[in-house]
Amino acid sequence: MMSESGDRRGSILGATITVTIIALVTLVLRFWSRTIATKAHYWWDDWAALASAPFMIVMCAFSIWWVSLGLGLHVKEAMHYGDPHQWLLILWIENLIYNTGLSFVKLSVVLFYFRVFREVRLYRYCLWFAAFLVVAWCVGNNLLAIFECIPVQKYWQGSPGHCIDNEHGFLGTTISNVIVDFIILLLPLPMLWKLQLNTKRKVALVGVFLCGYSVVVVSIVRLVSIVRLGDTMQEDLTWNFVQPQLMVSIEIPIALFSSCLPAIFHLGKRFLEKRRFGLAKSSKQLSKESRVRMGTVANPIDNGAHKDFTRLPSHGAGGESIERLHAGSEEHQLSHSAEANKDVESGRLEPEYTSEQVSAWNEIDSEART
Repeated sequence: MMSESGDRRGSILGATITVTIIALVTLVLRFWSRTIATKAHYWWDDWAALASAPFMIVMCAFSIWWVSLGLGLHVKEAMHYGDPHQWLLILWIENLIYNTGLSFVKLSVVLFYFRVFREVRLYRYCLWFAAFLVVAWCVGNNLLAIFECIPVQKYWQGSPGHCIDNEHGFLGTTISNVIVDFIILLLPLPMLWKLQLNTKRKVALVGVFLCGYSVVVVSIVRLVSIVRLGDTMQEDLTWNFVQPQLMVSIEIPIALFSSCLPAIFHLGKRFLEKRRFGLAKSSKQLSKESRVRMGTVANPIDNGAHKDFTRLPSHGAGGESIERLHAGSEEHQLSHSAEANKDVESGRLEPEYTSEQVSAWNEIDSEART
């Protein structure tokens, strides 16, 4: 809970700037993951996520601007930094930025589901419906934000005209946002449960998806804060509106971070596999060098001095035999591991799957194994 007296500006700036930077880093990692993947390339879900970034950055800038004009202080003190006309104009513009930027993130999540599960016709229709809901939510709420007052400029100028009640407008936007978020959150669960995985991995995968779309929690906190404020919101706007404004400022970054999690998991998996493969190659090289040094003194096979070695059929033009450890030894296992790693990194799936689906299934598999 924030203190009921003092200065809240530092908490707004710290939280907003931090989550925005984290979201930008995860977006870069998402595109890096796509770039280095052998069978993946950018798809519509990636471009939708990228499209949300400018809105997120502008939203952060507007929060910083509003703080410089007194947000986080009681209105009597805030009047030394700005005036109500500026505050309400910022709030009016922010509504449009928030609705549009958040809608791009929601579309990115729906498009990711589409890339993975589009082979199932009924589920494909459900995804189209979810995409329609997101677009309708964006258009409807932007129209509501623009024409909340007639004439439009009455919202921040206080000129003659009439307006919809602010509280009802905020509640309508927030409640519909929570409903759409829950639909997107629950949408993949039936398909995930049908995957050919053991129960433990299914539960883990479902849990990752539920935790990943944690932006629902932010939406609910914002809804509760608006309901609790009620008609008192306008009485001390720069103080009472801090928590709703903070939730609005961090919601797009958290949603973007959540949408990038599958690609981040996959990138981490590739890094760990390459590291293990590099250690295996080093161990194999040391094993070869030790055999060469031992062979300069005496050949244990020719002398019959080492029972763990055997001579395999000759290979190559020279007809010289190649010496190897028995099957099941370290070198055999390393060779087998190297081939297995190549298969994993190549992302081989059934031929009927597209490269976009290969990439998506690799990301889902990475989450299930994490």
